[in-house]
Amino acid sequence: MHYRLSAASGQVVDEGDGTAVVDGGAVTVSPQLGQPLRFAPEQIVEVGEPVPFTVRIGLSDGSAVELSQLGAVRTQLLAQIGDLRTAGARQGLVTIGFGERQRFHGAVDDVEADISLYDDGLVAIPVSGLPVQVPYAVIEGVSTDPSGYRIGIAMGDAGTVTVQRLAQTTSQFLTLLRQRATEARGRTGAFLQALLPGLGALAQRQLAGDLRDGVAVPRPALEAIDPEIWPALLSAAALPERAGCAALIESLGEPALGFHQITSVEVAAQGTQHFAEAGEVQSSGPGRGQGINYGQTEQGMGALMAERFMGVPGPGSAGAGGPLIGGPAGSPLVGGPTGGAPGMGMGMGMGMGMGAGMGFGAPYGAYGGMLAMRMLRGGGAWSRGGQAQARSMFRVPEAPPDPQGQTAAHADLDSLTIGGDHPTIVAFLVARTVSGTLVYESLNVEDHATYVFHDPAMSVAQLDLALMLIGFHIEVLAGDVAGIGSRYAEAVRRLPHLARLAAAFRGRAVHDGGWRAQLEQTISSAP
Repeated sequence: MHYRLSAASGQVVDEGDGTAVVDGGAVTVSPQLGQPLRFAPEQIVEVGEPVPFTVRIGLSDGSAVELSQLGAVRTQLLAQIGDLRTAGARQGLVTIGFGERQRFHGAVDDVEADISLYDDGLVAIPVSGLPVQVPYAVIEGVSTDPSGYRIGIAMGDAGTVTVQRLAQTTSQFLTLLRQRATEARGRTGAFLQALLPGLGALAQRQLAGDLRDGVAVPRPALEAIDPEIWPALLSAAALPERAGCAALIESLGEPALGFHQITSVEVAAQGTQHFAEAGEVQSSGPGRGQGINYGQTEQGMGALMAERFMGVPGPGSAGAGGPLIGGPAGSPLVGGPTGGAPGMGMGMGMGMGMGAGMGFGAPYGAYGGMLAMRMLRGGGAWSRGGQAQARSMFRVPEAPPDPQGQTAAHADLDSLTIGGDHPTIVAFLVARTVSGTLVYESLNVEDHATYVFHDPAMSVAQLDLALMLIGFHIEVLAGDVAGIGSRYAEAVRRLPHLARLAAAFRGRAVHDGGWRAQLEQTISSAP
């Protein structure tokens, strides 16, 4: 491989032969002798091919490395870099995304991208540019253009994201996107119903529609549904020691309340059905079309059929017998009267039964599959390979499944809780003063501080959306987040919503004996 390292000015810094590997959560380009270049996935801003067979990787500091003469490893390297960027986005760029991931390849806003659907939203990592995130809670509608291949995801004030070039997976993506967005709202509805079981069904539906996962709803909007909702939710959500804190924060300005899920409650299907291992196919297989040895016909499917005529069990059949074609033992093979002689049954069956409109829908029993194999493989179906493949493909389970040991995939709604040492739902309260100071408080997490922001141009809804886009990992803002010693410095520099949060952040008040004094001092220090 040949590499060329260029600075932001375009000046070539180094060039020569070497290697490029993806390992340890980073990409490393090493010369034959010299200092390797190592960069993390969040430092990659572009991956492209300016000329055929030359991969160019643009980095966040403006530098770039070009890799050429890659040969057969080019495709593998591009795939590994794509996997690395997608997997590293949640930690390196503080994106959303928990639960089972379904991955698609297409384009977002006309830029080629890896697209992932998680339990909480969509995350797209484009080949160039910033990640695109769509929390399911902000989706107002999903539609397609007349072609059916261009999908528009409307997010209200947050704009519209366009997904396309999904090819054959377009329908699958569209169905899964709608399904997961609906399931997320269903989980919210189930959680709120458990908190407020006495609220009417229509009011429950309206409340769940407003209090979508992560959305902070102002107090007047909740009281418009039912005046008892606000105090009931606060009482159910806040730890006893946070009740006074919540009351103080409410007094600062118009408050808003929200709930966000922090981990998946989806349960995978459990229980399997064991089938015998497939035997080795020793001759031609589907799609190969050669290797027919008519000298082995006696070992093929013809011999397999003969075994059943004579009541001889085949390998692994544990003595299982039964008729070749048709119903229970003693019934005719194909057509003919019950109890007829084998010769008569076969003769009448082939001459009458199959010609009498039975066709492929006839009651051929276990041998229907083998007859289909004969049609698919031609003469090779009667060779030794056809016999082995037919036995492995059309074998019944060794034992019936145990219904008690099987569980379908489902959401464990009982796990949606705000209580205990490890809640899956975090309740939060936000208030904004008239001067533009915003206070964020977690109501049910003991070791969570109160965070203070100041930005006169930032509304509660804008703060809420910015927090939603970092998965409410507000703790990343503590300390010098923009310094070179910060794990999140790259994300702060690149992502506008995180940069705005970092600029507005004024400090935090830890919940101890001096919490109120800390909070008041932090608020008063805001410009």
